[in-house]
Amino acid sequence: AGLSGALNHQRLCARSAPARHRLEDHPVRKGVLEAARALLDSGAGANILLYGPPGTGKTEFARSLAADRGKTAWFLGEGDESGVKDRRAALALSVASIDPATEILVVDEAESLLSAGEAVFLGPRNGPSKSWINGFLEAPSRVIVWIVNWTRYMDESVLRRFALPVRFERFGDADRERAWKAVAKDAGLELDAALVKQLALDYEISAG
Repeated sequence: AGLSGALNHQRLCARSAPARHRLEDHPVRKGVLEAARALLDSGAGANILLYGPPGTGKTEFARSLAADRGKTAWFLGEGDESGVKDRRAALALSVASIDPATEILVVDEAESLLSAGEAVFLGPRNGPSKSWINGFLEAPSRVIVWIVNWTRYMDESVLRRFALPVRFERFGDADRERAWKAVAKDAGLELDAALVKQLALDYEISAG
């Protein structure tokens, strides 16, 4: 492809920013957290799907999950792809070079890889084939966290191949209160409980 130098996940991906929250700070059920931890600790490959509307905390959850297990998260597609036009090639190269003992791969905005050319924004037959998607997901050699906003264009056979699908909802009042408290703590502020409650009611903040 006319590229020089070693081509690996450090060239194709962006190293995650530090996690800002503990895993338990996310509005995810305890059983789901335990399952996610078990998958990362197993040493085997697995596909984890995080899905839900934009701004609901999927990316931050992926950071927290990696940090919780003492691993570095690498985000595919946010680094310098150095002219690699086919994201599938970048994905395959990244998976091959990730160290499963210390790293996990996060594929953000993964709709284009997981939808078999059906989405309007992809156009007809522009996406990968269903057989390619299913084949890639069938026997994972690494833990891969996939993040999408919508699953409506993903085939049922694709969805069945995820070991753990986790849906993220828009924040409720209690979630917003928890977010305000976390932000205040990061800033070294002590906010009155009544003020926190009022802020949560007045501003429909998201995880983002």
